[in-house]
Amino acid sequence: MQKIMQFTTAMSDGGAETLIKDYAMLLDNREYEVVIATIYNVKHSANYPPLKENGVRIVSVFKSHDFLTRVFRTLFGRFYIPYKLKKIIQEEKPDCIHSHLQVLRYLDLVKNNLKGISLFYTCHSLPSRMLPTGSLEWKAAKSLIESNKMTVIALHPQMASELNESLGIENSHIVNNGVNFKLFKNVDKTKEVIRKDLGLPADAFIVGHVGRFSIPKNHTFLLDVFKEITNRCEKAFLLLVGNGPLEPQICEKI
Repeated sequence: MQKIMQFTTAMSDGGAETLIKDYAMLLDNREYEVVIATIYNVKHSANYPPLKENGVRIVSVFKSHDFLTRVFRTLFGRFYIPYKLKKIIQEEKPDCIHSHLQVLRYLDLVKNNLKGISLFYTCHSLPSRMLPTGSLEWKAAKSLIESNKMTVIALHPQMASELNESLGIENSHIVNNGVNFKLFKNVDKTKEVIRKDLGLPADAFIVGHVGRFSIPKNHTFLLDVFKEITNRCEKAFLLLVGNGPLEPQICEKI
């Protein structure tokens, strides 16, 4: 049986974290054991309960995500996180580590303990945002590619091209993100009932968007596009699901 370690900041409710959850739950557990390593232990997210119910273990550097923990990480994280991460890797003995978001800086600090372990990294947003040229994450990525032959995964061809150029490589792999539609097959309400509960007409043309109200989700452009839709379809409705710091600005634009 192969042991895969998914490594990220925390198992919160983001898209990358949801993908990690799907990987952990959909891989054949007769062939693969999946353990999730995180910097913070976040138990209040929607991704946490199904993992626990399916027996997927989450091991964390820090046992919580409170104010004191964040202060401690700011002051001593560069030394403490690699120390704890090395112990986790030694105890779990993974065959593969698949990293997500901005944790490569810590993996690079323990690269001498990763011999024989296959390394993968998925870039979940613009390379210029996740791996800015000259940043700690960018330097760590280049170091792990050179020393440990880390494989870089992009979400689409344009991202692969950008990663190749930025990191000086030619072999970024493309693995498209997907949605596990099986999760939505047993909804206990009909579409008509849901529309009625939301106060939406039964014959409305509805555009749905799920995402936090922040710059990367580009609600401003979404509203500009939807304005054009309303010019062509009087019964169009836009359903925005999420929260975040830009919600007041988006409401004002609406």
